[in-house]
Amino acid sequence: MTKKLILAAGLYRSGSTWQFNALRLILKNSNVSFYSCWEQDYDPENEAEYHLVKVHRFRKNLYNNADFVFTSFRDIDEIRISMHNRSKDKEAQNGFQNETRFTKLSIYIVDLLKYQRKSNFMLWYPQIKTEAKEVIKAMAKELKLDVDVRTVDIQLKEMKPPTDQRFDPVTLLHRNHITTKQ
Repeated sequence: MTKKLILAAGLYRSGSTWQFNALRLILKNSNVSFYSCWEQDYDPENEAEYHLVKVHRFRKNLYNNADFVFTSFRDIDEIRISMHNRSKDKEAQNGFQNETRFTKLSIYIVDLLKYQRKSNFMLWYPQIKTEAKEVIKAMAKELKLDVDVRTVDIQLKEMKPPTDQRFDPVTLLHRNHITTKQ
């Protein structure tokens, strides 16, 4: 079996977690063998047919081996506001100060531009609210997978940040994740 590597690559606070989960749920509801994770936890030896990996920074090895790259983007001012709002949370400030995030934003943009060269689909953040079903359908089509778009959309809307742990290893949502539902 040939493994297919899918990258969900986006700027910090750009909708990349939503896109990752939309792709994860497309795979899950298509009844294919898949494995999903954050880049630091990636095991290329996993036997699943599809490997879905979420990345922010450019990872040359993953990029070179990717069969599909899905990217996400958001207005830079909105990203800054979202970063600022999240930085008000004490837990979110631990280890990565807000001013450091602003400084690194330009690095993330350069990394995103690298991923864009190979991108199969670019999610524009406002589409999450206005065209979610169309986005899900387009991403599934790009993967050549048949899925019930309505089911995936409902499952995405039902996702909540964890309350009993720092972050959810399946959804990659963290406890203080700011979502469009809040």
